[in-house]
Amino acid sequence: MKYLLAAATSFAFAAIAAGQTPSATLPASPSTVVWGYYSAEAKPVLTVHSGDTVRIQTLSTCGPNDRVMKEGVAASDIPSYNEDIYREVKDKGPGGHILTGPVDIAEAEPGDVLEVQILKIDIDVP
Repeated sequence: MKYLLAAATSFAFAAIAAGQTPSATLPASPSTVVWGYYSAEAKPVLTVHSGDTVRIQTLSTCGPNDRVMKEGVAASDIPSYNEDIYREVKDKGPGGHILTGPVDIAEAEPGDVLEVQILKIDIDVP
C-alpha cells in the first residue's frame, strides 16, 4: 500500500507553518472523507510529492449540526462541510472516525517508511 491516510483532531486543520505556502490543500467533503474504516483499496483523493507541504481539513466526529448545537456551539460557528458530510456520506465502516484522504505519495513504494510532520493545527470552531 502506498497511501497515507490523513486524520486529525476535531474540527481541525493539519496546517502549515507560518510563512510557508502549502503545495496542495485537501478540503473535507463528502467525496474526500472515509468514515469508519481504513482500506488499502481506497482510491487516493490527492497525490503529492515527497517534501510537499499539504493543508488537510478534517471533521469532528461530534455529530451532525443539531447535536453540536445542543452542546452549545452556535450554528454560525459550525463549518459548512459538517452538515454535507453527515448528510451525504453513506458508506460507513464499523468505526466512528472520519478521515480525510487517502493521500498518495507519488514517490513512495511498498515497504517505505514515511515521515509526516504536523507543523500546525488550527481549530476552526470555537
